[in-house]
Amino acid sequence: MKREGVRIMSQKSQRRQSKEQLLHTLILQGKRKGFIRAETIQKQFAKFSLSEVAKEDLFQVFELEGIEIVFPEVLEDLYRDDNDESDKAPDESEMDTADHGMTNDDNLIADPIRLYLSEIHKFPTLTHKETLSLVKRMSEGDPAARDELVNCNLKFAFTIAAKYTRTGIPLLDLIQQANMGLIQAADKYNPNRGTKFTTYSVFWIKQSIFRYIDNHSRTIKLPVYISTALNKIKKVRTDYYTEHLCSPTDDEIATLCGFSIARVKYLLALEYTIISADMQPDEEMDGTIMDTLSDSSVCPDPYVSVHTDECRDAIYAFLNKLNEREKSVLILRFGLKDGNHLSLDEVGKKLNLTRERIRQLESMALSKLRDMPNIGSLYGYLSL
Repeated sequence: MKREGVRIMSQKSQRRQSKEQLLHTLILQGKRKGFIRAETIQKQFAKFSLSEVAKEDLFQVFELEGIEIVFPEVLEDLYRDDNDESDKAPDESEMDTADHGMTNDDNLIADPIRLYLSEIHKFPTLTHKETLSLVKRMSEGDPAARDELVNCNLKFAFTIAAKYTRTGIPLLDLIQQANMGLIQAADKYNPNRGTKFTTYSVFWIKQSIFRYIDNHSRTIKLPVYISTALNKIKKVRTDYYTEHLCSPTDDEIATLCGFSIARVKYLLALEYTIISADMQPDEEMDGTIMDTLSDSSVCPDPYVSVHTDECRDAIYAFLNKLNEREKSVLILRFGLKDGNHLSLDEVGKKLNLTRERIRQLESMALSKLRDMPNIGSLYGYLSL
C-alpha cells in the first residue's frame, strides 16, 4: 500500500512538473512572438483534461504576462498578404461558388466582420515617423490628417477588441467601442511625451471597451462593490493557478480574499451568464427560448412545487411555537397564507388592535424566532 501511494504521488508530481514546463515554454514563446493563438494553448493542454474554470484561469495567466491571445479565425484575414492572394489561382471550392452565382463580395456582405476586415485592410500600417507627420498636420488644423491617423490604426484597435470576445459582448460592439477609444487617443495624443501612438492608445481603447462591458455584459447590472469583490476573486484564482497550476477551492478563495465561505459561494453564483428568453436557442431552430419553455401556470415545475411546500411546512413548524396572536401578525404581515403583504394598519383592523401594538407584536415575534434553535435551517430555502 505504501509503495502504491508513493507511486501515485510520484505520478502527480511528474504531471504537475510537466504542466509547469509546458506553461513556461508557451509563455516564452508568446513573449517572443508578442501573441499566442488560443487553439495552441487548448491543444497543448488538452491531455490534462482541464475544467472550464481552469481553462479560464489559464488564459488569464497569459494575459497577465502581457501576451496577446488571438481568438477569432478572422484574424488570419487581417494579416493576409494581398500579393499572395492575387497571384494564387482559384481553387475548386472558389470555382464551385462562382458557378452557383455567389461572388466573394456576396460572402463579405453575408459576414459583416469579414466585410469590415476587408475595408480596414486597405489602410497601411504607419511608421512612427509617418505618425508624427500626421500629428503635426492635425495641430495645424488639417481634419484629413486625423481621419488618416485613425483609419490606419483600425487594425490595431481590432486586435485589442478581439481579445474580449469571451465576455459575451458581440464582436461588432467591441470593435465600435475600440474605435471610439482610438478616436479619443488621436485627439489627446502628445508626441512630446516620448510615447508611441500605439502604446498611448491602448489605455483609451481598453478604457472604452471596459466601460461598455461593465454596462452591457450582464442583463442585470451589479453594484460596484459586488463587481470589485468579483474582480478580487478572479485575480486570486488567476494568481493561484499561476503558482499551483490548478484552480483553488472555495475554502482557499475565502482564505486568500478574506471573505467568508458563504460570501464566496454567493459571489461565484453571480458569475453565471444571464441570457434573454427572446434569444434564438440554436441557429438551426426557429423561434425563441421562450417558445420552448412550458407554461408554468398550466404545468408548474414539480421540483419547485415540492420545495415550496417543504419551505412552507418548515416555516409553520417555527410559527407554531409562537402564541396565536404573534403567529397571526406574522402570517398577515408577510403574506404567508395568500401572498398578500398587509400594512400595520391593515393588520390592526383585522385583529382589532392599534398600529403600534401590531408593530410591537411583530417585533417580539421576530425576536423569538431569531432565538429559536435550528432557525438557521430556513436559510436553505432562500434561493427558491
